[in-house]
Amino acid sequence: MTDWTTFLYALLPHPDQPLVLAQSGAESIALPSVAYNDRVWSPNTGVMQPLFEELIGAPVNILGWVAVHRDEEAHQVYRIHLLELRDGTLFPNALWQPLEKILEDIRVPDSLREGLALWQKEQHSGIIPERRAPWAIPGWHAEVERWIANQIARLGRGALLSIEPIKSWSISCVLKVTTETGTLYFKVSRDLPLFVNEGVLLSRLAELYPDRLPMPRALAPEHGWMLLDDFGDSPVADAPLEQQARLMQDFARMQMDSSRKIEALLAAGCKDRRVQILLSQVEPLFDDELVLGFLTAEEREQLKQIAPQLRALIADLFSLPIPAALLHGDLHAGNVILHEDSLLYFDWTDAAVSHPFFDMIHIFMEEDESKRTALQEAYLLTWEENYPKADVRGAWELAGALYGLYHAVSYQYIAHGIEELVLPELNFAYHFLRKLLDGIKRLDGK
Repeated sequence: MTDWTTFLYALLPHPDQPLVLAQSGAESIALPSVAYNDRVWSPNTGVMQPLFEELIGAPVNILGWVAVHRDEEAHQVYRIHLLELRDGTLFPNALWQPLEKILEDIRVPDSLREGLALWQKEQHSGIIPERRAPWAIPGWHAEVERWIANQIARLGRGALLSIEPIKSWSISCVLKVTTETGTLYFKVSRDLPLFVNEGVLLSRLAELYPDRLPMPRALAPEHGWMLLDDFGDSPVADAPLEQQARLMQDFARMQMDSSRKIEALLAAGCKDRRVQILLSQVEPLFDDELVLGFLTAEEREQLKQIAPQLRALIADLFSLPIPAALLHGDLHAGNVILHEDSLLYFDWTDAAVSHPFFDMIHIFMEEDESKRTALQEAYLLTWEENYPKADVRGAWELAGALYGLYHAVSYQYIAHGIEELVLPELNFAYHFLRKLLDGIKRLDGK
């Protein structure tokens, strides 16, 4: 709980007429709204959907947000979410009004007004932005719910009791599926250049590592859809530090084993992000105005100056006898479950083959020094036991300086794959470029 308040506005279009749901106030016609005494992250549909359904009095799907206004001084967030009726049935006594009536309210902040005007323009044109997420388009949820129902019947899981949102944003959508015989989760991710088709990848990697990766129960590869069983048990993020250190040891062992299965990893769908690929991405990244926009002129100049040194350091890192291996891409304790005394890794959207140490971003960025040291030692000692002749610590030092480059490229590709409206959710390449600059300075200081 924080001292922030989130004001959530419902933008619910009439299914047949150019009207939106409204509520009549003492002074004006406005969008229905509800206040939540905390800061609600825009992808957190699991929190917001019950609030909107209670507000409106009907089942709805949250398609996305169309406008946001933040008052940092007052600790208030105002956000308009686009909704659709879940079953398409109109409810009695609803007040439907032209959007122009809403825009007449002079109390609406300019940022919200501009967002509503852009949405209205889109409605009039009928043109959907090319890079919009499929789940932000009306009708998608109904299609997915039909597919889920068919899969539940095929699997013999009994009656389908409910489908509830968990998280939905510009790069993925997760739904909770409750049946008579237990819980499953539906997931879909965007089709982006550095994202894998996660269901297909899992079905193949789970054959290589059946005790460490979940096997999907149903797939629609052409859409990127999958159903997974509820893992149950406890996230490692809630476990003591000793258990999290065990994760580091276990993952290091899996990476070492995977280094002997590179062709199988690539055939499974892992992205090839080894040395030559990474070297080829430096110049396009450093010339990309979309991701460099948050950097100062001085920082941008520093990137240009370090480019030759950077290429040499990348080559040095990959020349050390630490083999390329499997990378999760977003490895942290929240993406690992302790399941029947085994560690089960999930959320493999960014799976790749590259230098294994790039995957230790959560260690490099850990602010608690004692925790960082414990996790680092657990990971590195496992490598040193198996590669006694390699300069493991030297490789770690180089990777600690260069990991920012790897992850900046990841975010660069995401930024170019999502629509402009939602860029603030994930345009974070600049953050990792600053990590890169800091890392190079550390190396130069030694």
